[in-house]
Amino acid sequence: MKIQFLESFDSTLSDVGAKIAPWLAPLPTAYLIGRATFDHLDWPGWVATVAAITVEALGLATTTTALELREWNAHKRKVDPEAPANLALGLVGLY
Repeated sequence: MKIQFLESFDSTLSDVGAKIAPWLAPLPTAYLIGRATFDHLDWPGWVATVAAITVEALGLATTTTALELREWNAHKRKVDPEAPANLALGLVGLY
């Protein structure tokens, strides 16, 4: 009984972590961007916050788009045009 509970708890904890971690991962980078924008460029705090959120949102959007284009290419019909997934993946690399 204890072993089953621990295995179930471990599985649940892993699932929750796998769902939360991708959303927490951009926070340190956003903080660093906001801090650097505020400290080094002397921009107002609200502008630094907007800059940090914008950069991270663009990274998230670029990554999502690249994955969607890759998925499209994997499942498209032969008559459908190919999506520029390599370009999008390159942009993710630049991000």
